[in-house]
Amino acid sequence: MAVGILCLIFVVPFAAYAQSEAPQTVAPDAATQLEHPSPQDATSSPDAAPTDPSLSPDASLTYPEDTSQVKADFFRGTVSSIKQEGDEKVADITQHFQLLEITKAGTSEAIEIKNVTNQNGVQTHVYKKGEQVVVGATSYGTMTTYYIADPYRTWWMIGIMLFFFIVVVVLTKWQGVRSVIGLVASIWVVLYVITPGILKGYDPFLVSVAGALLVVVLSVFVAHGFHRRTFIAVFSTLITLLFAAGFAVFATWVMQLSGSGDEQALLLQYGASSTLNLRGILLGGIIIGTLGVLDDITTGQAAVVQALKEANPSLKVRELYNAAIGVGREHISSLVNTLVLAYAGTSMPLFLLFHVDNMYPLWVVLNSEFVAQELVRTIVGSTALVLAVPITTGLAAAYFGRSSYLVSSEKGTSSSNIHMGHSHGYHEAVRSKETIQRSPL
Repeated sequence: MAVGILCLIFVVPFAAYAQSEAPQTVAPDAATQLEHPSPQDATSSPDAAPTDPSLSPDASLTYPEDTSQVKADFFRGTVSSIKQEGDEKVADITQHFQLLEITKAGTSEAIEIKNVTNQNGVQTHVYKKGEQVVVGATSYGTMTTYYIADPYRTWWMIGIMLFFFIVVVVLTKWQGVRSVIGLVASIWVVLYVITPGILKGYDPFLVSVAGALLVVVLSVFVAHGFHRRTFIAVFSTLITLLFAAGFAVFATWVMQLSGSGDEQALLLQYGASSTLNLRGILLGGIIIGTLGVLDDITTGQAAVVQALKEANPSLKVRELYNAAIGVGREHISSLVNTLVLAYAGTSMPLFLLFHVDNMYPLWVVLNSEFVAQELVRTIVGSTALVLAVPITTGLAAAYFGRSSYLVSSEKGTSSSNIHMGHSHGYHEAVRSKETIQRSPL
């Protein structure tokens, strides 16, 4: 009966998703439209706030209907001097500005760019002399417009990543090196397999699921080696991932989520990406996000079961399972909280909006697609974590609990190098082993 219900829950949504029309552009819901008004609505409203005329298109210029005629270029530059700085009033709006002289990197060519740093209380970056910036240049015909795209922060980004890699390698030795290689492999799959596949018109959900399976195989084996526990962890991750995919399809289906609940999705509705299936992209993002915590708990649980067996070879399947599942519950209680807080951290502006914007009742905001999307992400990921523990523990106990399993074949691999980041799981396993020895099940 239970198996039949699970099949209905997960197979029916997959069938419904497969029958739904592939790429389609779905209009955002009413709440999203109010939160992100279109430019036409903003300019046509009589109460709309006036904009800076210096930022508005010049009516005397002819702009091309074909945007392919517009050329965009970027280069790195240095703020050589601040020629002018102060406040000005434009169309009843007081704004603070800087007139910067920027020298193009590697040349003596200098250009002047006006940077508005404060408009109606909205503070942006204030540049200092000697600071490096990224300059954008938009050209059409003989007209070229320059603007500051961003501070140049690439070297700091590289430095922070190198610091992370050094900490990992110093603390975990060769295991850390393999973990970094696995991380690079995962990023490669996302950038060069999943993303191009979606842009070529393939179903985003199916591409993401296939990419996730590839990430599991590459990252886990590279990081943890070709051991028995690693094969069990990979197989358990694949099973749990399929359950998570089915649950995600079911949740988005019953909640009627279109995938257009955030600003990034709205931007994809314009230009060459307007035909992308936003719902499929939402589902794919949920799967990739869930995978990030699945391999963590499956590799840890498989290693704990093996450690228990090597510590006490007399343990049978049921005894191994009962001892290891306690460690898994402790792991779940910490990881679920971590996952929820991670999603909450990325949605901090939304929580602030709850208290600042009194235009909509709280129940309307909570019912919006943006909130529903974040809820589905969190619940799907947390449910996958909970399912992964008994699945991995059961498979590992069934394998390592066999009387024919030879402990000496991998003796020392799990106790001396149990699993990077899971020493707490090993100590829990040792305590569980001592409990079993004192009081056999």
